[in-house]
Amino acid sequence: MVNFIGRVVNQKNMPVKGATVSLEFQGTPPIVYTDSQGVYRFTVNFISGSSLNGRIRVEAIGYETNDRYIELSPNNSNLEEFRLVENDPDFASNKRPIAIRVAWITAAATVLAALIGSVAMLSKSSEERTKPTSPVNIPRAQTDNSSEITTTTLLKEPVFSTKETSSPESIQPNLLKSKISEAIKVGYDGLTTYRTFIKTFEKNGGSFTLGSPIDNVQSWENGLIQNFTNGSEERGAIIKSYNSDKAYWVGAEFWQVFMAIGGLKPEGIGSPETDRYKTNSGQRQNFERGAIFQSSRGIFPMFAGIYGYYRDKEGGETGRLGFPVSKEQGVGNGIHLQYFENGCIRYDEHGSPTRTIMNPNRCL
Repeated sequence: MVNFIGRVVNQKNMPVKGATVSLEFQGTPPIVYTDSQGVYRFTVNFISGSSLNGRIRVEAIGYETNDRYIELSPNNSNLEEFRLVENDPDFASNKRPIAIRVAWITAAATVLAALIGSVAMLSKSSEERTKPTSPVNIPRAQTDNSSEITTTTLLKEPVFSTKETSSPESIQPNLLKSKISEAIKVGYDGLTTYRTFIKTFEKNGGSFTLGSPIDNVQSWENGLIQNFTNGSEERGAIIKSYNSDKAYWVGAEFWQVFMAIGGLKPEGIGSPETDRYKTNSGQRQNFERGAIFQSSRGIFPMFAGIYGYYRDKEGGETGRLGFPVSKEQGVGNGIHLQYFENGCIRYDEHGSPTRTIMNPNRCL
């Protein structure tokens, strides 16, 4: 039995007391808590093998959840430090960013002030019995829907006019050219709207599942991304590769694994090529350089050589091996193993043929 110790701190490197640390390792208690110094401890019984793979989930009031996969070894009992990020203060309980609500309130106040000013001018002009002037024409907002990317033309004329005014030029223009145009919207990058982002948002459950966007569409590595929060899947993003005209949703635990293994970075799994879908009593999502699988045994990524062999030679999760039950593990001398429900795959960097071993106890 080996005693492991770790620490939880905030962004200012101050200890987080009372954080809940949920453990998913063989032979460990399900939950432990941090002490006044942010330290937590647990014990692992290594029954067989030299290491264990599992997951740690750290939660604390006022902080974002930190969820990651780690490998435990009896030769190293000191765990890396968990640094929690405080919840975004710009979001309130109604899931609408405060900045957007302020923009609407500002616009409403501007409209109210304009109405009061217009009434005052009407009263004054009536008393002076001045000659009426022509009303101001207001153009209709137009939206170009002819392509995947649409651009909205905002109103740029006075919204309020009157047939009787002593000073028509005194009416302030652009009364509704407010911060509304700056609001964060699904598929919007600050200038244009990507319709494929809207389609993906609606197809995957809309605001109930995805929640609200926390930023506009922006570039990331070789694609575009828009992040979401406060939906039933907590965190995630809609992602579109520059090499594709379609966008896909990566959310919930799939998002956590996706980010933990590098996301769109060169060392990561790359852009999504499908949304998440059900398969053989589990779920799967395909990516540019691999796939992520989820079953009753957990959620695990697959890459490169082992993934290609598993997909093409073994029929994937519907074949004899079933779902993965571990991530890929390097065991020395260029040998890589990944375990499945009914066996393992052995991959050799030096060129020996990749092969399936149906008895997991004989994989090493």
